Amino acid sequence: QALINHLNLGQHIQLLGNVDDMSHYYHQIDLLVVPSIREAFGMSIAESLAHGVPVICTEVDGTTEVFIKGENSLAIKPTLGPQQYSELGGSLSDWPEFVYSPSEDAIVDPKALDPDTLAQTIATLLNDPQQYSTMSERARAHAINKLDYTAHVENLYQLLL
Repeated sequence: QALINHLNLGQHIQLLGNVDDMSHYYHQIDLLVVPSIREAFGMSIAESLAHGVPVICTEVDGTTEVFIKGENSLAIKPTLGPQQYSELGGSLSDWPEFVYSPSEDAIVDPKALDPDTLAQTIATLLNDPQQYSTMSERARAHAINKLDYTAHVENLYQLLL
């Protein structure tokens, strides 16, 4: 909170803590930003899509398994190594040894999102109402059509045949 106040961002950022009513939460936000260094599965991304909220996230591990890049959400390839991340104030205490890179389909050294690239991506999407509206509609449709449990089991079954 001190940093938010210091940067005079209080009117734009709220630290909510534990949220009990997630449906209400998703209806109050315009965009979900997930700048993870690693992510096993993007449950919050799936929930966001189900509420028609586009996502901007790091292109790592499980984030890109949940959406269609460029159609209903955006994924940014991370570029900052641990030294740069640390210089920006990030903690290296949980910095993983390796992560999976979907774009390279390989295990790689972890990297973090560049904050300037993230900010630019957010601004570009929010300043384009047509693209935002299209992504929002596609997010909801994708969640209904592709993230349904029965459809998932059927798709898995077909893969195993």
